[in-house]
Amino acid sequence: MSYQAVIRGQRFHFADLRELLAKANEEKSGDQLAGLAATSQRERVAARWALADVPLHTFVDQPVVAPDGDEVSRLILDRYDQRAFAAIRTLTVGEFRNLILASPADSAEICNLQRAITPEMAAAVAKLMSNQDLILAASRIRNVSRLRNTLGQRGVLAVRVQPNHPADDLAGILLSAVDGLLFGCGDAVIGVNPAAESVDSVEAVLRGLDRLITTLGVPTQACCLAHISTQLACLERGAPVDLLFQSIAGTQGANDSFGVNLALLGEGRERVLEEHRRRGIPWVGEDVMYFETGQGSALSAGAHQGVDQVTLEARAYGIAREFSPLLVNTVVGFIGPEYLYDERQITRAGLEDHFMGKLLGLPMGCDVCYTNHAAADQNSADNLLALLTAAGCNYFMGVPCADDVMLHYQSTSFHDTAAMRELFGLRPAPEFEAWLEARGLMRDGRRLLPDDRNRRPWLATIESVVAGREPANLPALTTTPPAVPSSAIRASRAIELPADLGARTPARIFTGSSGTSYPSTVQLELREDHAAALDAVRDEIDIARDFGGELSERFGLFEVSSAARTKHEYLLRPDLGRSLSESGRTLLVEHCQRGATIQVVIGDGLSAAAVRRQIPALLPALMNEFTSRRWTTGPVCFVRHARVGLMNEIGALVEPEVVLLLIGERPGLATAESLSAYLAYRPRPGHTDARRNLISNIHQRGIPCEVAAVRIARLIEQLLAAQQSGIAVKESLAAPAAAITNAPRAS
Repeated sequence: MSYQAVIRGQRFHFADLRELLAKANEEKSGDQLAGLAATSQRERVAARWALADVPLHTFVDQPVVAPDGDEVSRLILDRYDQRAFAAIRTLTVGEFRNLILASPADSAEICNLQRAITPEMAAAVAKLMSNQDLILAASRIRNVSRLRNTLGQRGVLAVRVQPNHPADDLAGILLSAVDGLLFGCGDAVIGVNPAAESVDSVEAVLRGLDRLITTLGVPTQACCLAHISTQLACLERGAPVDLLFQSIAGTQGANDSFGVNLALLGEGRERVLEEHRRRGIPWVGEDVMYFETGQGSALSAGAHQGVDQVTLEARAYGIAREFSPLLVNTVVGFIGPEYLYDERQITRAGLEDHFMGKLLGLPMGCDVCYTNHAAADQNSADNLLALLTAAGCNYFMGVPCADDVMLHYQSTSFHDTAAMRELFGLRPAPEFEAWLEARGLMRDGRRLLPDDRNRRPWLATIESVVAGREPANLPALTTTPPAVPSSAIRASRAIELPADLGARTPARIFTGSSGTSYPSTVQLELREDHAAALDAVRDEIDIARDFGGELSERFGLFEVSSAARTKHEYLLRPDLGRSLSESGRTLLVEHCQRGATIQVVIGDGLSAAAVRRQIPALLPALMNEFTSRRWTTGPVCFVRHARVGLMNEIGALVEPEVVLLLIGERPGLATAESLSAYLAYRPRPGHTDARRNLISNIHQRGIPCEVAAVRIARLIEQLLAAQQSGIAVKESLAAPAAAITNAPRAS
């Protein structure tokens, strides 16, 4: 069925519902990349006029993705509440918007309709709303979830403490986690993104977090955000899994690229619930799933099926609500400017996602974030954070000083959430607040700042938890918090960690505060490092200057280019970075040995500094490992403006057993010199991320080059033995990577 609208004498035609939804969307670089966006503001408004007149039953009658080839569509159409839908089926999208906005605060009317609303309806009505509409409508909806505590009530703002570490060093992780707890954060979850997709290291993180929570008696949950198959393997070993995590997207094809399907999600949920019953913990509820999403993920996976970003995001929420999650988190701004270009687009996406998730009945949080190659900065994050707090967002991220030292992106901090609680009169989850009061960390909803004397027992507790022994000087529970001078509520100074602990993480922890903000010196250091990260994105590699003749001659290094001709084009056109230029293909075939054991490829990626700094040490160490195993390699290829996906084309052109891509990661504030190693067994066009393995954070304060070379070689042994790569092959680590050294912070 086609649609049309006339705007000031000009007639616009839209071929089907999918095109209408796409062209009604606010401007997004991802929709432009996919060729779906409106070509003018007038066409965008025309699409909205036409969309406003579409009856809601049309979204059931005309699925935007056919259910016969997509299990997400089948789930949506099978599971929406048809009886409740009867009351609104003849409403148009415009009338539905009016109903939502006219409903009073805490109205049961909208909540009673949540299961009747399909994701496509939620996306359609969001496209007709202003930012203010999205904030106001979302603020009226409260979706409560429960596991060890209760989240989502009116007046509550929770925090996920995100204590990531570039080498999965347990002491470093726990230090960051305790810094968050002392700031009154962590009631949503203490959730770690592991640097290594290894059952060994993920299990160690899960057990360490569980010991910390149990030792301190914290009413919160832990999660290690590895692939669901890795977490379930840890569960098989007896590791405690409070909360089962998985990234999801809005089409079956996109989820296939993640290595996940609905059956696996259902099986995982049941296994975790069964394990919870055996553990005998006094759980408050049974919401055991944690999902992360983000606009652009299906397009990034090449599985968007001609559907726009907002509609696909809403379809991911249709999956999430099937499994009764504790937390759903839209990671807005995480992928990059090719999907959400600047502050305006990131802000709009965050408000859309939060509203759609709330409307569909989900306990929505948001990772208010950006990467350092997007047109955004910390002021952008501050603005969206305040808007989403006003909109009633369930929780935000708590990252030390908002700088994730493992994922190399900028988020929100412990300080930021304290500011939002104070500004909007919000409090932690009730069970968690009672714990904070008992520990003397909060009084009458106001955060107290313990001095050095009160912090030292907490640091001793971390050392005991890492060693797996009972702490000797655990901070005692008290019914009456100690008296704290009013000056301590306003400001606290940084604490000097013991040298052995301070060296365990590059994260900025125990910095002190000025009210709810950073001390001036910390604030200025962060802005200085942000400037350095911006410079690093625009930098370019010069092989002769950066590697010298000796290294190039020794390894036969030669240069080709991707189809992206400039750095600007590379940043906005990931599809071009995933294929070689015509001349690049010719040079690759001429220079490389067909059928080698390993084809080593160096890509500049998003950080020339990482390639310049790590390759001269890493490449010789790697070749020594390969030579000792009698593997053939051939000349090394450098690809300018490279994306990870070009491994598929290289695999098809020269047919090695393994393609190893060493590529610069996006710059963060802790370092702009982090390198990743992607590995794929016999990659071919069409292979997705689910068919690749990764060793990340190769840099001075993450995985040192000599350690990385050994890990890469051992992982290649696993791939060759299994004759496959990806999620089916977990890196074997007897223990988490070696502790980082007390090296100066990289610039």
